[in-house]
Amino acid sequence: MKKLTLIDSNIIIDAIRGSDKAAEYLDSLPDIRISIVTASEILEGSLTKKEMKKNFEKISEFEVIPLSETISEMAFNLVEKYFLKEGLNYTDALIVSTAIIGNMQFSTLDKRHFKNIAEISLSVPY
Repeated sequence: MKKLTLIDSNIIIDAIRGSDKAAEYLDSLPDIRISIVTASEILEGSLTKKEMKKNFEKISEFEVIPLSETISEMAFNLVEKYFLKEGLNYTDALIVSTAIIGNMQFSTLDKRHFKNIAEISLSVPY
């Protein structure tokens, strides 16, 4: 069975902005999830009510994984371990922890913050 994929906001934002690469990549995945943190980041990028509606519609295409105590605690531990050497902030740690706890591959365009985090299965698709 193929591993589930947790998608970072940068890929979804690319798709919203009309990137063919992002759309093709998302279409190629059989089972996609996003963190509630990713969903919030996408909504926070809205500048108008029209954009908010468009962004909300895009988010609705995915299963959104809520935060849990376990995810929050793991994120705290990852920040302690990786903030100084990798720049991993708590928001990104929450997203990564969601992937780790859910045994999902984590797909992002931002390999700088995530490439040396041993706990994740990282994918940088394009």
